[in-house]
Amino acid sequence: MVEWVGSWREKQKHDLARRLNLSPRQVEVWFQNRRARTKIKQTEVDYELLKKCFEALKDENKRLQREVEELKRFASNQTCPSCMCERLSYGGLAVDDGSAKSSLSTTNRQKNSY
Repeated sequence: MVEWVGSWREKQKHDLARRLNLSPRQVEVWFQNRRARTKIKQTEVDYELLKKCFEALKDENKRLQREVEELKRFASNQTCPSCMCERLSYGGLAVDDGSAKSSLSTTNRQKNSY
């Protein structure tokens, strides 16, 4: 079969129509419909790809929003999230004031005092 490569010249359209026992208009419409179907299929493929990208970005956005909220809580509490020790802020730097002790170090001091 003749492959579509651009605009059909009248002679090619008439030759193909004669070989297929169709009118030139039917050949023209067939190729128009083929281009439309191809475009629709490509649009569907593009949509699925964009949908996957959107879902990934949405998940990343949620993760980052949770991280921001955690950082806001940390900043408002001035508490270290890993050890829960109180922090004092000097010139924008967080410094451990030594007032919070871990239960492990308290247990070790109690054992050593006996």
